[in-house]
Amino acid sequence: PRQGPSPVRNAGAAVAEGAFLAFCDDDDLWLVADHLAVAARAFAADREIDYYFANQIGVGDGVVRVADWLPGLATGDGSVRIISLAELIAIPAFPHLNTTIVSRRLFAALGGFDPTLRYSEDYDFSRRATAQARRIAVRPQIVAQHNIPDRMRSDNASTRLSQRERRLLMIHIQLRLFAGIEDPALRRSFARSLGFEYKRLLAQLDGPDFALARMFARLGLAAQPSLKWALVTAGLHLPGLDRLLLARLREG
Repeated sequence: PRQGPSPVRNAGAAVAEGAFLAFCDDDDLWLVADHLAVAARAFAADREIDYYFANQIGVGDGVVRVADWLPGLATGDGSVRIISLAELIAIPAFPHLNTTIVSRRLFAALGGFDPTLRYSEDYDFSRRATAQARRIAVRPQIVAQHNIPDRMRSDNASTRLSQRERRLLMIHIQLRLFAGIEDPALRRSFARSLGFEYKRLLAQLDGPDFALARMFARLGLAAQPSLKWALVTAGLHLPGLDRLLLARLREG
């Protein structure tokens, strides 16, 4: 109790008896009756598949807010297929846990979910699974509904944490993934994400903390170099221009 989702999922996996583990959070649901049957056929047809996922919708306040969680996923006839690492990295979102099924072999190799993480532990698990899975299969159809947390409530990690706290946790996760995974393509994706998080942190600074702004700018530039961001970083080191730039960044 009160340890966050990672220890709970790990405890469930420890007593599960099957060769594969499927997940669905208690406030979400599967929408199709054949979700497990289709996945089981895919695993039986290819014993090398360790990681399987599908698409979902996101619902908030009873309204569909995200009609396609993994845009660009559907190709061909829509049947289950093996997806390459390059294709998976190119998707702008990561596979949600509600549609994820993994082999027990892969779950054990990963050590399960990181119990030290109370937020974005699913992102961390997904990226580590991506790096270690022998084969990854995808079903492009929507099979689940994710109920997006109400930002006005404070009964889960997504809403208890401030935007800055969430970004700092994501930076922590991205840095660990970058240090622990050797695949060059995955490392580049982590670096892009790091650059984005540092730049958004800079835009969310509450006051005129120019020392912190300059540090975030330099870190963002190092993670994701660009001429535009190099000019922004240089400008933040110039008295007078720094205040103007910081104000513009806050405005988006």
